[in-house]
Amino acid sequence: MNKLAAVLLLCLITLPAMAAPDCAPSRRGPDDEIGNANLITPESVLAASRLVRTGKTYPLGITIDSRTPAFPPRSMSLYVVQPRQQQSRTALPNSTCNDDMFVGWFGIGSQLDGLGHMGDPDGMYYNCHHARDFADLSGLTRLGIHHVPPIVARGVVLDMAVEQKQGTPIREGDVVLFHTGWTDALLEPGPAAWAAGEPGQGEEVARYLAGKNVVAVGADTWGVDAMPPGHCSPGRPGGKR
Repeated sequence: MNKLAAVLLLCLITLPAMAAPDCAPSRRGPDDEIGNANLITPESVLAASRLVRTGKTYPLGITIDSRTPAFPPRSMSLYVVQPRQQQSRTALPNSTCNDDMFVGWFGIGSQLDGLGHMGDPDGMYYNCHHARDFADLSGLTRLGIHHVPPIVARGVVLDMAVEQKQGTPIREGDVVLFHTGWTDALLEPGPAAWAAGEPGQGEEVARYLAGKNVVAVGADTWGVDAMPPGHCSPGRPGGKR
């Protein structure tokens, strides 16, 4: 993973919204809900596919269960059930079956956070959408992750555990993944320490990547940003996504 540029089919987290005393509308227009995911086109997907040389794949997720550490109050439970098979009954002729019942929060384990996930302290989100206008208990009416197309793009893995500068240029339309080694080192032997903090990008790096017009940013950590966070100066949620 030292100098990897390949097609990535999954990104963990998109660029977060910046805190702002006011709001700058997106340069993509007042109806935009997906930011730089607009850069994904049939032409860009074809160009990314030409980067594949060996066909080697890399897992980008972790196994989640009731013991997976989660940012409070998130939790989950998984139950394996045999529907309609109680008391020696059979649900289907000549067969039995197992099924899974999930009870919990979706924000556990690997995930893709959309532009409706993080806003500023006053409730302002990407493209000047205020939470009061789109955040409903039954779901977001704007900025939902279902608007984001399948992400197939040139992927740049920055291997922080190996070297400070690896010479891989970041280009417009890329997906940038930080490899820190945090999860490999701590998730199993020290889950409490894994969830208590993490290395990651700060405000300067986030602004740099936004200026590069990358599609999304992810990491092998639970939150991408450094935790505990440093001080964030006011920004303007708007056209850099």
